[in-house]
Amino acid sequence: MVTAHDYAEAERIASVRISLDGSRVVYTCGPRYTKKTAISSVWIANISRAGSATKLTTGDHYDFSPVFNPLSSNEIYFLSNRHGASHLFKLILNNGNQMEGEPRRVFEFDGPYTVTSFSISPDGCTLAFVYRSDRDRGESKPKVWRKMENPGMVGLVDLKDDSRTVRQLVAHAAMHVESFIWTPDSSAIIYRVCQNNDMESQHATMMEHMISIVTGHIESTNYYPRLPGDVVCKSNRQLFIIQPRTPEQLMETGALWARRMGDEMHHLGYGDDDQPFSITDLGSSTSQFAISIGRGVNSSIDVFNLSTRMFTAYQTKDEKEAILDKVWDMKFSADGLYILVLVLSSIVTGEPPNVWAVTLDSTGKQLQKVKLSSHYAWLRPEDIPIGQVVTWESSDGTQLQGMIHYPRGMIESELKSLPTVMVPHGGPEIRDVPEITFDALYWKILLASEGYLVLSPNYRGSSGRGEAFAKQGVPCGNLDWDDVESMITNCIQRGIVNPGRLAIAGYSQGGFMAAFACSRPHPKFAFKAVIIGAGVTDGGALAASSDIPDAQAFLSNSYPWAPGNYVDYFRASAIKDACHVRAPVLFVHGEQDERIPLAQAIGFYRGIERVAHTTPKPILVVYPEEGHFFRKAANVEDMLNRIVQFLDRYMK
Repeated sequence: MVTAHDYAEAERIASVRISLDGSRVVYTCGPRYTKKTAISSVWIANISRAGSATKLTTGDHYDFSPVFNPLSSNEIYFLSNRHGASHLFKLILNNGNQMEGEPRRVFEFDGPYTVTSFSISPDGCTLAFVYRSDRDRGESKPKVWRKMENPGMVGLVDLKDDSRTVRQLVAHAAMHVESFIWTPDSSAIIYRVCQNNDMESQHATMMEHMISIVTGHIESTNYYPRLPGDVVCKSNRQLFIIQPRTPEQLMETGALWARRMGDEMHHLGYGDDDQPFSITDLGSSTSQFAISIGRGVNSSIDVFNLSTRMFTAYQTKDEKEAILDKVWDMKFSADGLYILVLVLSSIVTGEPPNVWAVTLDSTGKQLQKVKLSSHYAWLRPEDIPIGQVVTWESSDGTQLQGMIHYPRGMIESELKSLPTVMVPHGGPEIRDVPEITFDALYWKILLASEGYLVLSPNYRGSSGRGEAFAKQGVPCGNLDWDDVESMITNCIQRGIVNPGRLAIAGYSQGGFMAAFACSRPHPKFAFKAVIIGAGVTDGGALAASSDIPDAQAFLSNSYPWAPGNYVDYFRASAIKDACHVRAPVLFVHGEQDERIPLAQAIGFYRGIERVAHTTPKPILVVYPEEGHFFRKAANVEDMLNRIVQFLDRYMK
């Protein structure tokens, strides 16, 4: 069975990148949660050889974002915190996937700076990178709220020049460089600037500039209502961008758009009943790119030639496997083959996350599929609970999908004997798919291993179903909650859920659902136990205190700065209905959570303590040095063990 300790010890695969010739793939893997400091290693594999993944760097440091030199599959550049602040390093490979010597710094700074991202020009001649000052890090001194401090800048290094002198290309005192890409001819970069270097600025208007690396002159500018997603630049400086289907809309499902620098955008596809997640360039010598798509619980990788969709390179089938949406890469090699590398897992078959390579011919026909890595070798399929996709109809006739998880080896007629936990996902723009994940905020696999039937609906507002489906989830506490209830009702009618042994638990938006569920004045179901992980309980107060205030206000339709909005301000806030709580409640929350601050838990706790009719008193566990996304292994293990123990106390 899978335990809380397994979660705390789990690995994370990230940053998959293929060499331009398609012969090798590099990626990172390391502990998902830290014991002392974060660590991660660079790994290498031969595309055509099964089980060839090997570790390159020791894992004594945090090595991340590796890429090959566009001109050589024997040179890897990566970021690392070895020797202090994050900096850029280079390692050389021999033909046997072994390092020649130790990684070395690519250049030296004249001052305390941190490199946050980088990219090598398509011609392999110039290195561009985003960096910021590290001078004031760790200092305790008065600060002006949201005053720009240490904005991102862009530097250049000529890789043909042995001096490796840093030349500053972009520096805005009042703007933060968020990211950049190269033009295919290597003559310019296109960079994005935000009004500040915080999360709040990502939901505000931003600009995109194209600047010559020779003259330093800005050649053209694009404007966006808020920060868009992935982008690639192809011939004639055409941009292909993932951004909301309705660009001005907050918390909107993504779509594929195209534009030339300085021109208007036009919608190319997706976003009506599906959703793109990430995009990658197949190479500067081709006009092709690939894009990952979510359709319900399934995923695919589609290939485009400029504005024309060519073929689907990979498609999850029969709802039995999942692609890790943003951890993949694809290249079109000089010999006319497509090379796709992605991370696959399956909760249906018990296949843990690993790196796979798929080779396709020039028409998109699959020639070979090879498993390159053997991470999680200690985890046997029989130890993993089973998950399956279920479908049902909500009360308004909408067709819905979700997942159920339960101990492997059980059949459907036996499931009613299990206690049931409803675990809605967070987000809300996330979806539950047939994956194996050890993210500490996803409790489904752990609870199913502990003998529970776990229900997880992709309710209105979830990703992968398009714009209309996403919009129906706002404001929260309406159709999204109706979808949660309808899944329980459907499972009761199917004979797999005992309504007398039902609990609800969730984190973030799932925590909102749990708080909302236990505080209904006229509940449809009597939950025996409730777990609220970093849950929203007061929408207006959250909008005033979260690091993404506009998004939070939009989700709950609670704008505390808007006069006359008091009805909506509290409509979906569980705190106003604390008197109706009857079930035992466990809160778990990071002390330094800026997304959903600790005050959300404290306020609801106090309300339950004062006006509810529940025994025993609620329990609030606060985890020091944790934000919204937990980082420390000890805290992860403690939190998950407390969740299981709390449910066992009231459900078994």
